[in-house]
Amino acid sequence: MAVVMISGPQIVSAVFFAISTRWRANTAAYLAGALIAVCALGAIAYLLIKQVHTSGHAHTGTSRDVDIGMLALLALLALSVFRRRGQSEPPKWMGELTDAKPRFAFTLGVLLFLLFPGDIIATAICAARVVRDGGQLLDLAPFVALTIALLSIPAVITLLLGRRAAEILPKVRDWMTGNSWIVSEIVIGFFFVLTLSNVLKS
Repeated sequence: MAVVMISGPQIVSAVFFAISTRWRANTAAYLAGALIAVCALGAIAYLLIKQVHTSGHAHTGTSRDVDIGMLALLALLALSVFRRRGQSEPPKWMGELTDAKPRFAFTLGVLLFLLFPGDIIATAICAARVVRDGGQLLDLAPFVALTIALLSIPAVITLLLGRRAAEILPKVRDWMTGNSWIVSEIVIGFFFVLTLSNVLKS
């Protein structure tokens, strides 16, 4: 799900910030905003789903209900990703990110993860999985950490390659904008099959 989280404008923005004039400050601010947003989403999703799950148990509900809910969320997520597949070019406003300031980068990091339906659904799926398995809120930490780690890859490339990154990262950006939806659908399909098998066994 972390792959799905960063696919689209999230990783594209990270690429722009990684080659911006203030790339260190912008990337740090962007990642901080993303971290806060994903943590907030995860906490809200976990608490809401746990409350519903607990109430369901009081009325003879089972973990099978959570699995069925996850299947519905996965189907919605797959549809959302599929509908975005034709957006092969980043919005024009993203071209201005190379001259952005850290405050804007932080705000964008929050908004891109907090308001995008696909990210909300992906986070809810992970939270539902944790609740189903009887886990705690902190069990979402690996999901959050992996999301931020993937988002920081463009900055790592810039750190390692220096000026050469300005040549490589735009190519990575172009590939991601054209093909990330395929990778996302594969990941979603894997989780759908895994969850469906749990439903059929229960």
